[in-house]
Amino acid sequence: MNFFDIIAKILIKLISIVEDKSNFFITFNMRPKYANKYPLFNDIYKNNFSVGIVITGLIEEKNDFLINSILIYKKIFKNPCIIVSTWEIKNKKTKLKLEKEKVIIIENEKPKLEGILRINYQTKHASVGLKKLKELNIHYAIKIRGDQRINSTNALDYLFFIYKQYNHQNEKFSSIVTISLDTFLFRPYSVCDMFHFGKVNDLIKYWDIQDDRKNILSKEITKSIRKFSEEEVCEVFLCRNYLKKVGFAPVMSISTYLEAIKKYFIIIDTESLDYFWMKHQRKEYFYRNYFAPNSKQINFSDWLSIKEGNLNIDEKIIEQEFNG
Repeated sequence: MNFFDIIAKILIKLISIVEDKSNFFITFNMRPKYANKYPLFNDIYKNNFSVGIVITGLIEEKNDFLINSILIYKKIFKNPCIIVSTWEIKNKKTKLKLEKEKVIIIENEKPKLEGILRINYQTKHASVGLKKLKELNIHYAIKIRGDQRINSTNALDYLFFIYKQYNHQNEKFSSIVTISLDTFLFRPYSVCDMFHFGKVNDLIKYWDIQDDRKNILSKEITKSIRKFSEEEVCEVFLCRNYLKKVGFAPVMSISTYLEAIKKYFIIIDTESLDYFWMKHQRKEYFYRNYFAPNSKQINFSDWLSIKEGNLNIDEKIIEQEFNG
C-alpha cells in the first residue's frame, strides 16, 4: 500500500462524515487500475466461448488505461481476438505496446463530416473493426469504447447465457445485447451504443451506416423528449436506421419503441459486467437521477417486464421537457 492508497482510505472515512450531515446516502467502489493487480478468478468458470473484441475511438493513455484493459481481457477471456479501431496513433510508445500484445490495429482516415458529437467517427471505427472480425471468420463480437472497461471475470459466460436464453432471431436478424447505461425508458430509440454483444453480422448491420449529415443540433431539441428523438441524435440515429434495415418501422411512440426493445435487443444491467467508464466524473451510476423520473434507464428487470408486456406507460410523457 502506497501513500496515495492511504489517502484514498482517508477520503472514504471523510465520505462517511459528509453523508451523516447530508440528505444523501453515498456509495463508492474501487477497482484495480492495472492488470498486474487484477485478481484472476476465471478458472472457476467454463469460459469455453470464443469472441472478438472491437475497441473503438479514443485511445485513453492516462494510466495506460487501454493497454491495461487489453491485458485484463486476456486474463478473463479465452484467447480473444482484439482489434483496436481508431484514427492515427501518434504516440509511438502506445502503438509499440499494442503491437507487443499482438493486437490488430486499424488506423482509419478521419471522415470528411464529423456528424453530431463525432458520430461518424464511431460508425467508421466500429464497422471497419467488425468487418475485420468477419474476415477472420469470428462469429461473435463485443464492441466497446476505448475509455470503458469490463471488469467482471465471468462476463463472457454471462453474455452467452443471456444471449442463448433470450435471443429472438429469424433469417434477418438476431438480438443485440446492450447495457442499461444510456438506454432510456422514456426516450424513444435511445439505445446504448457504447457496448454491444452479438453475432458479428448483426453488429455490422447496426454499425455499417451512411454518415450522419447533421452538424448542428436544432434549438428545438430541449423542448421535449419527442423533439430529441425526432432529431435522431447519435444513438437514436443508429437505432432507428438499424430498425429500418431489419424491416421495423420506428414510429415515434413509446409503445412502438418498447416493441422494438422487446424484439431486437436484450438489455442487461451495466453492473453485471462490472463496467467502468473513464469519465471526468466519478459517479458509479453515471446517468442515474432519482430527481428526474423521465430520464430513467432500462435495466434488466425493466426489460423482462417489457418482454412480458407488463409496462403501462402514458404516451404523453414524451411531450415533457427533455432532461439531457
